[in-house]
Amino acid sequence: MKVSVILVSYNGAAVLPRTLAALANVDVSGFEVEYLLVNNASTDETRMLFHEFLGLYPGLLIDEPRPGRSAALNAGLNVAKGDLVVFTDDDVLPKPGWLRAYVDAALKYPDLLAFAGQIRLDWPSPPPDWLARFEKSRRTLGATPIDRGETFVSATAVKGANSAVRRQAILIAGGFRTDLGVVSVGPPLAGEETYFFSLIQQAGHKILFVPDACLFHIVRPDQMAIWSLMQRGFRNGRGAAAIDDKPIPFSRCSLAGVPGYAVRQIVYSMVIGVVLFFLGDRHRGAELLLIFA
Repeated sequence: MKVSVILVSYNGAAVLPRTLAALANVDVSGFEVEYLLVNNASTDETRMLFHEFLGLYPGLLIDEPRPGRSAALNAGLNVAKGDLVVFTDDDVLPKPGWLRAYVDAALKYPDLLAFAGQIRLDWPSPPPDWLARFEKSRRTLGATPIDRGETFVSATAVKGANSAVRRQAILIAGGFRTDLGVVSVGPPLAGEETYFFSLIQQAGHKILFVPDACLFHIVRPDQMAIWSLMQRGFRNGRGAAAIDDKPIPFSRCSLAGVPGYAVRQIVYSMVIGVVLFFLGDRHRGAELLLIFA
């Protein structure tokens, strides 16, 4: 079996050395691997770091000048030759058995086309209590439930930093939607991977969660702030609205299209959440502020 690993980076030089060092320690014995490293219009040393890595390991450096993760992923898909294609990010630390677990799952279940892996968190410093409690429930920063075993999951449970598909699935999904993710016009929308895997699921194929396909997401200090987590939730919400073809008119000062009960819930959650977070129960306040994340 041949595995194509697509890793996308936009100005990721600050964390890429750790990611590439961990990738170099991944066990690839018994199968062939190619690393498709996509430089997505970076202006830092990302391209140089990719070039150095590919001087030691098999693969291809791809330059994608169009902004956006979707365009970069599609550039990788266009040249991928693997029987199994694995998607990941520039700010992760894969465990040595990461790819092996995907290969074993693909061999064990030859009829399955899509797989999702476990994501845990690599903190820059011990998180505050309210955030640590969110980590335990795996409700933040793209992490997955730590107690989730090998089971089938929905497309909404798939994390783009750690997922895999067979080549047949690419033909079904037809690539990633370039109007999702970071785009040149309008606010950033999350959900490109959710939509990709939802098309596979809608075609009648199940998605298997593979807990041993595990990696750690490198958390930046600024990502630990409540406002950063709220912005992440807003991106998720905007992406969900776009996927449902029911976009909320963010560019207008209007409540058109937003049900009154939703407006009341948002206002209530924001006001009470801020009060509790800064003056009382920080965990409960965070729950209210991140209720739609």
